[in-house]
Formats: sequence, C-alpha cells, structure tokens
Amino acid sequence: MAPAPTILQEIARHKQQEITAYYQQHSLESLRQQVVPGTRKFHNLTTRNRQLGRKFFIAEFKRRSPSNPGIAPTADPLIQVASYLDQGADAISVLTDNRYFGGQFEDMLQVQQLVGAGPVAILNKDFILDPIQIYLARKYGADLILLIAALLSDEELLSYHTLATSLGMDTITEVHTREERDRAVRLGLPVIGVNNRDLHSFKISLNTTNFLAYDLPKDRIVIAESGMDQPIDFRICGPYADGFLVGTSLMQGSQKIEKLQDLLQQRYFFKACGLRTAEQLDYPGPDLQGINFSPKSRRTMPASELKKAKLSAKSVALFFQNSPEEMRNLLSQSAFRWVQTYGDMPVDLVQASKKKWIYAFRQPDTHYADYLHKYPADLFILDGAVPGSGQSRGYSIPDDFPFPFLLAGGITQDTLQQVQEHPLCIGVDMASGIEKEGSPDKELIRNIAEKLHGLP
Repeated sequence: MAPAPTILQEIARHKQQEITAYYQQHSLESLRQQVVPGTRKFHNLTTRNRQLGRKFFIAEFKRRSPSNPGIAPTADPLIQVASYLDQGADAISVLTDNRYFGGQFEDMLQVQQLVGAGPVAILNKDFILDPIQIYLARKYGADLILLIAALLSDEELLSYHTLATSLGMDTITEVHTREERDRAVRLGLPVIGVNNRDLHSFKISLNTTNFLAYDLPKDRIVIAESGMDQPIDFRICGPYADGFLVGTSLMQGSQKIEKLQDLLQQRYFFKACGLRTAEQLDYPGPDLQGINFSPKSRRTMPASELKKAKLSAKSVALFFQNSPEEMRNLLSQSAFRWVQTYGDMPVDLVQASKKKWIYAFRQPDTHYADYLHKYPADLFILDGAVPGSGQSRGYSIPDDFPFPFLLAGGITQDTLQQVQEHPLCIGVDMASGIEKEGSPDKELIRNIAEKLHGLP
C-alpha cells in the first residue's frame, strides 16, 4: 500500500487544480501586457537593516492553517494589517491560498490599497507551481513572492526568480533542509527563508534556522519563519537571522506589544529549575520554570502539587532516566509547552508530543552538524557532569559553539556574569543556585531574575 500523501503533497495536488482554473479565468498573454512592474525593493530594505544592525519583521495575515484551523477565521485584513503597521512591521505577508489558509487575492489587494505608496512591502505567500501565479501575485499588489524549494526543481526556482525580478518583485526562497539550502546557495538566490516547520509533517524545531544559517555565505539575507511566539523564541532564532516572519501569534494576539521590536529587547533569560509546589510556580521572575520528574532527583514535584499547579507557556517538564511510558503519560495528561531531556531519551516520543524541546548536554563535542540530526531540539543547555548537584561544568565551552544555549552547572547569583563570556549564551538554568536550605527561595529567585535581566 502506498504511503498517504504528506500535508505539503496534498496542498500541491490541490494547487494544480487551482492553476487549471486560473488558466480558464485569465489569459496569460493578457496578464503579461497588463501587469505593471513593482518599484518597492524588499532586498534593499533588508540590506539596509543589516547595515544598521536592525532586525526586520514580516507580519503575516492568515485566517487558518493545516496545523491550526481556527487561527482567526473571521479576521478582516484591513483591521489586522492596520495594527501591524502601527506596530512597525517592515513588510506584510498575505496568505492567498483559500482551501488550507482561508485566503484570497482580494485580501492582498485590500492590503495593497491600505499600504499605498509607502515603504512597507507586500509578500504573496502561496504555493507557487506555475508562472501564472507570479503574474497574478503582481497584479494584486505583491512586491515579493515565496518560492518553496521542496516543491520546485532548480530550473523552476531560477526561472521563477528571474520572472519575478523582471516584474519588479523580489523573492524569498524557503528551505527546511541542508540540501534545499545548498540548492538555493548554488543558484545564487539572495534571500533565504528558513522554515522551522517541516511542511511534510508540520513539526517545528526553532533551532532549524541556526542549523541552516550559521555557515551560510555572508551575502545571503536570512529570514526565520514559524514557531516564534515568546521573546525567548526570537532570541533562539535570532543569531543568524536578519529578520523574522511572524503570523499565528500576531493573528491571535498572544503577544501584547506596542512595537514588534519589543520582542527583541530582552537579552538574557532565566530558567528556574526544580520547583516543587504550585505556590513556587507563582514566584515572580523566571522566564522558564523547570518541573522535575526524574526518579533520580530529590526535586520532583508530587502528583498532588502538579494537580493544583497552573501550568503556563513558561512550564518545562524535565525528564532524566524516565521510562518512555512515564514520559508519554505525563505529557499526554499535562499542558506543558516545553519538555527537557538528557542523554539518549526517545527522540521520536519527544517530537510526537509537539512540545518545544530543550536538550541538555553534559559535555558538548565539536560535531555540530550532527546535533540537529540526533537531537532536533529547540534550545540547548550546557550543563555540568552531575545535573542539579551545584557542581561546575568542568569543561570549557567551545568558542565556536554555533547554537544558542542556556548556561548551567554551578551558577549562582554571584556568577551570573558568566553569560557575557559567550556570544550565543542567552541565559542560565539554575536549580541548586535558587535554593536556601534545600528549597527554592522566592526572594533569591526574584533577585537573580532582576540581576540577570539587567545585564547589558
């Protein structure tokens, strides 16, 4: 029996039917004559922002997606995009696929009329498989288009990029694997969007952006796409990205911000680990809260406390030497957003949970290219040999460690400045360092958070 088509394959199959309908509704020759080339140059904007050391934001309008059918089913593009402009969006992405994303070309036309002649560029986000879609994109106001490498051959990528350029548009070449990335580089495509979401399975790993971008040629513009919601997500995806494409969290209003740039203001993050009571989860200060379920730890949270606990986007379930069944049961019964593991834990189980994944190393090696193949985590922790013991790491962190990480292993409130010694360290993970007389201390946690968050 043939395997069932992936989500991307299903979308592409239906898109071919839409393309047939386009040719019935439009004359390609007439479109060629009618379309007026664009003048807004997205690539110029991104290059200028890089020179200024400023990240850019593409804010996306979409009503639904295959992974989230109910994002904002009745959203009005004029109202939503007006809020994006007020928040300082550098560009607007409009999903025009109807069946899977609830969009239409008329949405983009409305956005084009709202944006007017200003500097904010419009991206037509769709699954482009034919030249007629590129002409229609320009007809309805697009300044740039998305080309998905997983759907297109080298010849198509280059041909569609050339066609878009002739119509005054830029392109973003979307990739998810090293093979796709290498194709985009080889073809000389200047703007690369790294989708943290696998379009075949719709699983997300935030570190995908770093894995594909850390050794890219420096002349390529990089956009991180998908999965970014909280400020820590942008710090994870940010080291090698020139900008971000953000959709679902903005559409659902999960971030209450005045300006999109506010999402980038926090430099260091604090994970308080080993919280054992529902009351301790209310202690102010931590950005992440580690709840330990390891049978080897003295810091486990009793089932009675877990039942009372109010889990949030900050809650992390920590496993060490747990059985797969224990992990599966707990993750299926509790609303954790993050999971943390050590050692050769069951990768498939963690991925199937669709939680954000923190992987803790006790001795990183230099085989960086292997990390995401074996441990496709969203964030790394560099820990000591005996986690939770308060002992220092006992090893030097490689200067060229290429991924964002939290520092652990003997960190105290007096040694927080260690985070400044490593360019890709984005915070600390502390267990014994937050305790007084063997228990997490509210005042100590608050002091650590204030000190860490105040570091330049």
